[in-house]
Amino acid sequence: MKVKTIERSHPDWDEYCDELVAFVSNDSNDKLKENYTKEKFEFNKTIAITLNYNEHDELTCFSTVLHREMFGNAVRILNRMYRASKHRYKIQPVTDQTKETIRQQIDVAKRAGYDVVFMSRENKFRGKGSSLSWYTKYLPQEWVVCAFRHKVCPDGPKDEIWHNIAYHQLTDTIDEFKILRDFII
Repeated sequence: MKVKTIERSHPDWDEYCDELVAFVSNDSNDKLKENYTKEKFEFNKTIAITLNYNEHDELTCFSTVLHREMFGNAVRILNRMYRASKHRYKIQPVTDQTKETIRQQIDVAKRAGYDVVFMSRENKFRGKGSSLSWYTKYLPQEWVVCAFRHKVCPDGPKDEIWHNIAYHQLTDTIDEFKILRDFII
């Protein structure tokens, strides 16, 4: 297992971005390829990419750290998370690689001066019934799973832009998480 996070300032940033696009397009068994085009990645708003490799040094999974103006001083981690179809599980355990990915992405967000990191999912269940409620129980950090869905994309179909979120506060300098204050349903 190897987890490597590349920040936007890395001299080979563009090559890593191209690697992600090629990785998805070469995964012939994936029905979601159309969601992973270069345009949909929003690399211009991505502050880091995390790559997961297996013991044979093959890329198996990746995710990004995304900042949109609407997030205020927060970033979305595990953004665009993609696991190669041959490495997916029917029941997704929280793997050691995923825990390490989250740790590295939190470190990037702290160094960049963000106050909050959050994860989001589109699923229809809210709060304690959402997949994030189950997921965050297995993480070492303290996470708050919000009871309401939040707008995480500026436009698009309602089902795609309003997500369940779980957030982790990085600093004590804020009294409320901007997404909670400004984008609550």
